[in-house]
Amino acid sequence: MPDRISWFTIPVLDLERAAAFYRTVLACDVWMQKADGFAIFEWKRGEVSGGIELGQPCTCDHGVRVFLNCEGRLDEAVEAVRAGGGSVKDACSLGDWGLQAIVVDTEGNIVHLHSYTHAGAEKIEERVKAAV
Repeated sequence: MPDRISWFTIPVLDLERAAAFYRTVLACDVWMQKADGFAIFEWKRGEVSGGIELGQPCTCDHGVRVFLNCEGRLDEAVEAVRAGGGSVKDACSLGDWGLQAIVVDTEGNIVHLHSYTHAGAEKIEERVKAAV
């Protein structure tokens, strides 16, 4: 069965800054297309991916939610958010569906970081709630 999501974009005001942020948080390459005003997250044919594009960030808590894959490295990703100039709004268990951290990127977008496994994220909920 194919993935239900085929592509996503996150609007940003500063392409370079946002690319550096997501490169660190997601631990992947970000391929810049400066002339066209967007950058693509590293991907392989058949995988779901997305990118960032120049535009007005979504700063509301309502509407479409984007869950970015941080499988097995959610703790590390949350620390990269903080170190990269973003902030953490919340973190919680999704039961059998893993863990999520709700973060604000350098552009003001609210995105969800997700890991199905709890590896590397055993105490993230307590640590994030203590830091919020």
